[in-house]
This record gives sequence, C-alpha cells and structure tokens, in this order.
Amino acid sequence: MAAALRGAVVRAAPFQQVRKLACPAVGRSVRPAVAVRSVATKAPEVAHYSNEEIGPKETLEYRIAFKQNDKVISCWHEIPLWAGEDELHFICEIPKETSAKMEVATDEPSLPIKQDTKKGKPCSRNQCHDTLTNDSIYCIDAPQDEPSTPIKQDTKKGKLRFYPYNINWNYGLLPQTWEDPSHKNEDLGGVAGDNDPVDVVEIGSAQLKMGGVYRVKPLGVYAMIDDGELDWKVIAINSADPKAAAVNSLEDVEREFPGQLTAILEWFRNCKIPEPMILPRANLDPFNITEFPGQLTAILEWFRDYKIPDGKPANAFGYDNKCMDKAFTLKVIEETHTFYNKLKSGRRANSEELSLI
Repeated sequence: MAAALRGAVVRAAPFQQVRKLACPAVGRSVRPAVAVRSVATKAPEVAHYSNEEIGPKETLEYRIAFKQNDKVISCWHEIPLWAGEDELHFICEIPKETSAKMEVATDEPSLPIKQDTKKGKPCSRNQCHDTLTNDSIYCIDAPQDEPSTPIKQDTKKGKLRFYPYNINWNYGLLPQTWEDPSHKNEDLGGVAGDNDPVDVVEIGSAQLKMGGVYRVKPLGVYAMIDDGELDWKVIAINSADPKAAAVNSLEDVEREFPGQLTAILEWFRNCKIPEPMILPRANLDPFNITEFPGQLTAILEWFRDYKIPDGKPANAFGYDNKCMDKAFTLKVIEETHTFYNKLKSGRRANSEELSLI
C-alpha cells in the first residue's frame, strides 16, 4: 500500500555532512521532585541531514535550521515524506522528557525550528512547575510562514511557550503533509484541518535530537479535535528502535508498550488543567513507565488534556477516542500529502500565507 501512496514524490539528493547540532540540553536546572524514568539518549538519524543553531537559546531569536550541502533547506518542502517501503521521514521538534513547545516555523523562509511564544516574551513555567518536572518543557513547532521552515519555540502573546510538564514521547511532524483548513471531514462532524503538517508521536525508547530526521514506521492515528480543528496524531516507532521489528500494528503496540496509547491520550487531556487545579507530581504524572506503562492510552490522554492549564477545555477525539489502525493511518497520510501537493503546486490558493520556499 505504501508504494501506491508515494506517487511521484521527488526523492531528496544525498546530504553532505556539515556541523551537526548536538542533542540539546534543553531545560533549566530545576529542583527534582521524583526520579524521571531513564531514556536512551542516542538513536541513528538519517545521515545526510544536518542542523545549524541560530541565536541564543530560550530567546525569540533562537532557530534550528536544516541544511543540505551547506545550503539551508526547508524541512517541510525538501525532505521527502517517504523514506522507503512502509517507512516515513519524521522530523523531531520536541524530544521526549522535555517541555519547551518548539515548532517548525511555517511562516518563515526555510522553515526553521523555533520556540513558541506568549505576548512576545520567553515563557517561564509557572512556579509550581519547578516541583512537577525535572526538565524544562519546551513547545517546539515548525513555523510554516517562515522561508526554509526552521524550527523555533512556539509563542503566545509574545512569550515563549512551555508545556506544563514533560512529554514522555518524541514529538514532531511528517514533511510534505498539510491539514487543509478548507477541507471539512464529514466523518467527524465537518471539522476542518488545523493548517499544520501532520503531527507524530514516536514511542521508541531513545530520546531523539531536536531537529533530527529519522525513519519511522506508522502504526496508528488519533483524530484529535482542538478548538474545533482537526489535528491528526500519527503513532509511529523509530525504525532503528530495538522493538521496531516486533511492532507493526496497534496490537503489537499494546503487547510491547502496554497501555501507552491511553497514556498519550491522558497527557494531552491533562495539559489543560487550570493552574490552581494542578496536582502534586505524584498524582499529576501517571505517565512514567513505572506508574502508567500503557503507550496507546497515554498518547490519547496526553493530547486530550495538555491545554487545560491555559484555561481551555479538554481536547476531544473522534471515532469514540479510538486509535485507528495502520490502514486508516496510511489513508490519512495519503490525503494530507495530496493537500500539501495542491498547496505547493499552486492548485490550491495559499490564502493562509504559508512559506512555500
């Protein structure tokens, strides 16, 4: 099926090695409350991609750019979606066990990674977060309206944004995909796309590098509905993970990572708990592998609740909170890749003013 979906996707030329960005020591030093589960810190990246840091960390100017042969490229447009038979390219924006809300800047040339902001200033965690986390929580996204789509930290009202507590999985996006805000999904009550590339939750054991590009196997997908917009969350595993060969379906996920799909759903649900309601760490963090081993459940619940601290309602999920299977996931990827191709080719007007270079 994957081969049929690829169509005429242009393969990227080999990338020459340039200065690589080391796995970032994201986060400030904070007072530990309880031990965080240990994670592997190295995993092989796609060898031909490299990154360059621009500006001081934890500032509005900080970016992570992507390069090919010393030339800055767009990770959204110039890294192909497909990496091989039944494998996709995954761009890691937020490494597991961190909380800075980083994103690919789809509104900037070459789309670097940057940190999200709030009111134009770097966002500090609220005071109680020092007792809740051992690592800072960055929300990192790919800004689509910046040329070359670098990675930057997400912002809100001018301040850098952080999740209220660490995410327990690697989080990022699929290149050459786009959730079209003009397309209504009739299966889900007519909700439309959120104007972003498709998100990925990578469940493997290693902490991946911010800005790293990896081969992953798609396994399932959640249909998250956030503020009335459809925001697909693809569940995948790094192809180099020790368990990857044994994980090819949602049933395999539940066997090898019992309960984690529910844990993911709970993570996104609990992130929206208002600050006065934030519980002590022992009660708030049920997603540590020793306390909540289930991957599918964990994914669903993480995404459902993660905006509650901002005073917003819990996120909803379509299809009765069900994580849809691999065949359904591939159809979602095919559809959003088609939306992307129409946008990039000009067959669909760029009314959202995204960066297409």
